[in-house]
Amino acid sequence: MLEFWAAVAMAMPKEWSNPRKHILTKGIGVYALMDIAADLYREAGAKAACDHQYFAAALADFCTEFDWSTSGPLKGLGGEGGVKTAVERIRDVRRKARFKVIANG
Repeated sequence: MLEFWAAVAMAMPKEWSNPRKHILTKGIGVYALMDIAADLYREAGAKAACDHQYFAAALADFCTEFDWSTSGPLKGLGGEGGVKTAVERIRDVRRKARFKVIANG
């Protein structure tokens, strides 16, 4: 888990360094990101080393597309239900980031 949180700090330095304005380090953000860490770990399988470089690369694919601010889509969420909602929203952004449209010409 230390590798994952080192990657979070590396992939989202602005949000990490300003915790009062971002949900990243608040309860909802921490618990939701732990579910995302579990997703990334499962996706890596036994083949990949789950070090901070792996996690940082995986986070970089979608984290800039998500509004981590206290006025963003996680605003007002709380408790277990809030964490579930937050995880769904983050997974949705992550899923959309994987499917980028490429235009030819």
